[in-house]
Amino acid sequence: MATDLKQLFARYEGPAIILGQMLGSADLLSQVSDRCYPERCYYHLYPELVLGGCDRVRTPNGQEQVLYRNAFDLLSRTLMFYENVVRKRLNDDFQQAARHLTAHFSGADPYAKAIQRNLDRVARIVTDGRASLLRHEPVTTTRDLAAIYRARPPRPAPVEMPRGAESS
Repeated sequence: MATDLKQLFARYEGPAIILGQMLGSADLLSQVSDRCYPERCYYHLYPELVLGGCDRVRTPNGQEQVLYRNAFDLLSRTLMFYENVVRKRLNDDFQQAARHLTAHFSGADPYAKAIQRNLDRVARIVTDGRASLLRHEPVTTTRDLAAIYRARPPRPAPVEMPRGAESS
C-alpha cells in the first residue's frame, strides 16, 4: 500500500505504519533520485503507460481523454507530478520520514541533491523543447517495453479448416 500512489495512505494506523512510511519514502526517493530518472520517464515509463492503457482515461460523458500525447509530453509534466504527488506523499502521507537521512549521512541528504539535479535537468530539457538533450536510453532489468511499444501487433494465426470441410 505504501508504494501505490493511488492509496490514501494517511487513513491507515498501527505499528506497521512507520515501516510503510519508510518503505514508501525509499521507493519514491530511489526512483526520482536515479541519475537516469528523466530518461526512464521518457524511454520506459511512457511506453509502459501506453501498454497498460494508462495514457488515457474515459471521462464521465464517455469521451476518451488523452493524458500524455507522447513521451516528451509526459516528461513535461514531471515537475508538476513531483510537486503535486511526490512531494505531498513524502511530506504529508509519509510524515517526512526522509528527514532521518541527514542523520545517517552526517548532515547531508544525497537523495535530495540528486532529485533537485534531476528536476533541474527536466526543466532545462522541457524549456529547450528538445528530447535530444536526454542521455541514451538506460538499461533496464525488465523486458524491453520500448521495443514492445514500437512493435506491430501480432498477426492472428491462420484459421485451419477441419479436414473434409472444404468439400462441403
